[in-house]
Amino acid sequence: MYWADKLGFLVWGESASAQYFNEKAVDRVTEEWKEIVRRDYNHPSIVTWVSFNESWGIPEVQRNTRQQYYSQALYHMLHALDGTRPVISNDDWEMTVTDICAVHHYRHGEMDEPEQ
Repeated sequence: MYWADKLGFLVWGESASAQYFNEKAVDRVTEEWKEIVRRDYNHPSIVTWVSFNESWGIPEVQRNTRQQYYSQALYHMLHALDGTRPVISNDDWEMTVTDICAVHHYRHGEMDEPEQ
């Protein structure tokens, strides 16, 4: 983070995701997020916190209310820990609540097929 601050890079604060969604993962990821925000709060290069990316760690969030509640809980916890930055609950896929609607488009640069 030091070099991002020094060189003027803008970064999104993210965390590794759990492999599975279960009670142990909820506890560990929640604690890890508390540590991340406390550690990195004063880095001006961080412009947003991203609690999940593409549903990693919450693979059934579209249908599973427990995973939806957890995504929402982390969103609110991150705002409680840092009220100065926007928070993205689940970047790109199956957003539950978010301050930034980000879309991942992986076909960038591909040419469309010509119409016949």
